[in-house]
Amino acid sequence: MRELINNLRSETQAGVVDCMNALKEANGDYQKALEILKAKMIDIARKKSENELGARGVFSVVKADEIAMLEVYTQTDFVIKNDEFCNFFFNELSSFLAISSNDINDVEGFSERILLLSGKMGENIQLGRMFKFKNTESQKFSGYFNSSINGNFFTGENKLSAEAAVIITNKIENQDLLNKIAMHVYVNEPTTLTEIGAKNADGENVNIFEQKFFSDESMTIKKVAEKNEIEIFDFRCFK
Repeated sequence: MRELINNLRSETQAGVVDCMNALKEANGDYQKALEILKAKMIDIARKKSENELGARGVFSVVKADEIAMLEVYTQTDFVIKNDEFCNFFFNELSSFLAISSNDINDVEGFSERILLLSGKMGENIQLGRMFKFKNTESQKFSGYFNSSINGNFFTGENKLSAEAAVIITNKIENQDLLNKIAMHVYVNEPTTLTEIGAKNADGENVNIFEQKFFSDESMTIKKVAEKNEIEIFDFRCFK
């Protein structure tokens, strides 16, 4: 019985009592109990799917030469900070890195697992923006991660951030400067690399190269890049 319960918990993320009740209802038939549990938890998730979202986190798995990021919304901070919840997304992002697709929903079984997680947590869980990148010989990533949500997940390759920004450049040297440029993206929220003279509703420059560098306003990002022989190919801001 204990092994069956452990297997059910592993497959559905359900609690011990729910697993025991499902086995009882299924007269000890494991597959029937599994179907009962999944149906119950998915039903809970679908009922919660219209609940108002009030919390947000950016999950990142950052390795030496690749990165995967995912914006996740829930109803409460309590769930965003939950260790089991965090580890779920770190594991899924690692699986995301292992496939060629740039959509995490293409990870086998992900769509069902997130519904089961929603049922277990009892909250609406919705996905926002996502990003994945692997370094090439000519293009490398650097990032800035605001760790204000939960310091327990801000060491090593797994990061939970309130906000984050990533830049893709031709450099891996001078990481301090590259990280500051990524922080600039977070602070100033540029929206384009190519549209000259682009401005937002407040009349502020949104072309990254025309913006004043937040760390030294005597220089634009264009001048900083030229001085340090940095090419900026792309950027992402999760804010």
